[in-house]
Amino acid sequence: MASIVTHKMDYTFLEQLNDQRDNWSIRVRIVRMCIVYTTQSENEPISLDIILLDEKKTPLHATIKKELLPTFKNMIQEGDIYNIINLKISPANDSYRPVVGTKKALFLTTTMVNKIQDPQFTIQKHYFNFTSFKSLPQRLGDKVNLTDIIGTLHVVGHEEQVYVGDKPTKILRLEIKMHGGETIKVTLWRNIVADFQNLFVHHKLHDGPKVVAITSTTVKKFRDDYSINSTSTTRVYINLDIPEFNILSQSDSSQSQEDEVREIPPQDFSHNTPEKRMVRNQTTLKHIMAMKWESNVQITGIEAESSGSRGYSSVVMLFKSEVLITVKIIRFVLCFVILTEDIVLIGYVDASLAANVIH
Repeated sequence: MASIVTHKMDYTFLEQLNDQRDNWSIRVRIVRMCIVYTTQSENEPISLDIILLDEKKTPLHATIKKELLPTFKNMIQEGDIYNIINLKISPANDSYRPVVGTKKALFLTTTMVNKIQDPQFTIQKHYFNFTSFKSLPQRLGDKVNLTDIIGTLHVVGHEEQVYVGDKPTKILRLEIKMHGGETIKVTLWRNIVADFQNLFVHHKLHDGPKVVAITSTTVKKFRDDYSINSTSTTRVYINLDIPEFNILSQSDSSQSQEDEVREIPPQDFSHNTPEKRMVRNQTTLKHIMAMKWESNVQITGIEAESSGSRGYSSVVMLFKSEVLITVKIIRFVLCFVILTEDIVLIGYVDASLAANVIH
């Protein structure tokens, strides 16, 4: 277990840390912890992500790598204050940053953790950097600098199963109303679904507004509507006793009963395979040509497969606007070119071409 410290120890403020040493000593509260899993398995951890906060309210992203999890996982607890010794500082992730900053901390085999029990030494218990609705355009498509949002919960869906590639994946859809009254859709993915459900089951028993904060998300846009998606480092909080939550709760409680959370009845997604969606959502090439394409629609990925014995190939095109078009090319005959302002599609088809548009 971590040792307990009650006397004063030397330490450095987080804003003063740099990558010139690997033996820093800091005094911080762990305000957030999250096990990061691989996208292939929800049971295979990559690391333990931690958000540290010091007495100057400076946050720092820290990581405990997979091989050190057995050493530190049971030594630290979210919400407690620690003196952490022999900490290495490195440049912040290029892949994702749950808090604003240019550096991150790494736990080493030599790192020591001492729990602080000093009632005179205090650090705030939570840290968020909430983004307003007006600031969402600045966050659009940014998968590095992740986004925290807060709002009143209005719609809760039931767990669904969708396919990412050919792998079934759990999602849960929400709608929240932000501080300015704007409604935004949220999709929670994978293990974050269970985290939310456990919280919601507890809080739905209590009357009044449900103010929810969702951290470390990405912002997307389809046509004119913004949406929020969880990431592997997302955490969800409901009705915390802090000013940001209390302001929204008091504002919403003064409004009508229309602001009560509405739960969407469950639907049967057990047979919602990619193949059946392709058959169900068929349309024509003429219809695709008549669709209104947004100016920011760009091809972000192309996936192709073929089956010589069955005589067709399949081209899957994923657009920036999250519209997925699967064009099945049956046999061969003619060369076609679709040319619009935003897309060029070239292939060989005959009159049997079928196009499936999947939202």
